[in-house]
Amino acid sequence: MDQKKLCPQSWPECLAPLTLLISYVTDNGTQTETFGRFMQNLTREHEERIKANNQLRYEINKMKTQVQGLEKALTFMKSS
Repeated sequence: MDQKKLCPQSWPECLAPLTLLISYVTDNGTQTETFGRFMQNLTREHEERIKANNQLRYEINKMKTQVQGLEKALTFMKSS
């Protein structure tokens, strides 16, 4: 067998040095404040949606009760 086929090919050597660019950024609190406001807005919106959903559930349950009462009245009227 051919000897070249048995040996895995190696990667070619890299002529350019491998360097890592590092940037140092000072924290002046801007991103923290922005994130804080963002989270407050999300929390407020979430709480408003929960409140609206609870109100809708209450109204739905109230309507269901009314429908059940009307169904009972119709059943009574039919049997009379």
